[in-house]
Amino acid sequence: GNSKESGHVFGYFRFKSDTPIYTLRDELQWRLSPRIRANMGLDMIWAPVDYEVEVIGWPASLEDMTFSDQAVYANAELLISDRLSLTPGVRHDYYHHLDEGKTSLRLTGRYHLNDAHTLTAAAGTYNQGPQPIGHSTDPIYGNPSLPPTLATHVTFGDEWRLSSRVSAKVETYYNTQSQIPSLTDSLDLNFLPDTDGRMYGLEMMVRYHPTDRFFGWLSYSFSRSERRYARLPNPDVEVWSPDDWLPYEYDQTHHLEAVGSWNLGPSWIIGGRLQFVSGNPNSPNLSYTSGAYEFDADTGDYVPVEGAYLSDRMDPYFRLDTRVEKRFGGWGADWSIYLDVQNANYFVYNSPEGYVYNYDFSKRKTYGWIILPALGLKVEF
Repeated sequence: GNSKESGHVFGYFRFKSDTPIYTLRDELQWRLSPRIRANMGLDMIWAPVDYEVEVIGWPASLEDMTFSDQAVYANAELLISDRLSLTPGVRHDYYHHLDEGKTSLRLTGRYHLNDAHTLTAAAGTYNQGPQPIGHSTDPIYGNPSLPPTLATHVTFGDEWRLSSRVSAKVETYYNTQSQIPSLTDSLDLNFLPDTDGRMYGLEMMVRYHPTDRFFGWLSYSFSRSERRYARLPNPDVEVWSPDDWLPYEYDQTHHLEAVGSWNLGPSWIIGGRLQFVSGNPNSPNLSYTSGAYEFDADTGDYVPVEGAYLSDRMDPYFRLDTRVEKRFGGWGADWSIYLDVQNANYFVYNSPEGYVYNYDFSKRKTYGWIILPALGLKVEF
């Protein structure tokens, strides 16, 4: 495929990019014996990029810069016994724009405890190109010498068959990351790979498998995501140590989702999705909460006075999406007309995604997503 983009913001910022994207995934499987199956494959992304950027009159351009993840992998599915199966694997990724490759090792296992329970476990190492893609390794606005970001992931779970129609899954996980790029002004590099991360939590899902009348699922996750910074992450942090673990800016403690679809007869289907997420961490604005003001006489503007770094949270995110579909036949085809409404709760509770303040930061308003209806027609021949 190909992506061409261009735009500007009131003349202060403009960009133009041309990005063809080539992807390939191919896998070969063969059975060596009734208890051993081997898999080998290629997993490749190749994206040569040309772009131009101008920020307040300062131009920058990049020609024939290639972003890629070219990988080969292999694994073996081993049926150790009628109850136990293991899948060891290896994968090697090569990043053309970094001129560097990394090898990852993985192992997954399944143990059939009884007709109701199957225990699962997995451990492995992972890697990816520096994020944000393109920006972090830009020769002008980033650091082209950044290495891949590394991770280690461990999970344990239980797949529980409650009945012929209802199943549940519980899984706990622990994830560590290293060499995460973070913004800096050191040595004019813009990014340095000196931040660590860790994530851990518990995920649960109950699924009602499809019937002629209904299908749906309910999921809940309890998680924690943290970062450890080698350098001061924010100038407003008063007490800080490079050994401290701080909340990640996208940490979401609770995440609940419910999905359901009902077939009301031969032609009508209704469905919906309900989502509730804990608000993201943010630093409290003491000008708004405590009346603490700071005025910059050089610029003639008020400056926000922030409290402890990411010590507060935004209000929870709540969203309801609905769908109504009418099916009918005619002219040798199956037809359906549907109405999707995203963020149907807009007029009752519009989930906050950020704040807008007045001139001295003593008052604020929240902003969020709009209500988005979509009417569509689908024809199947």
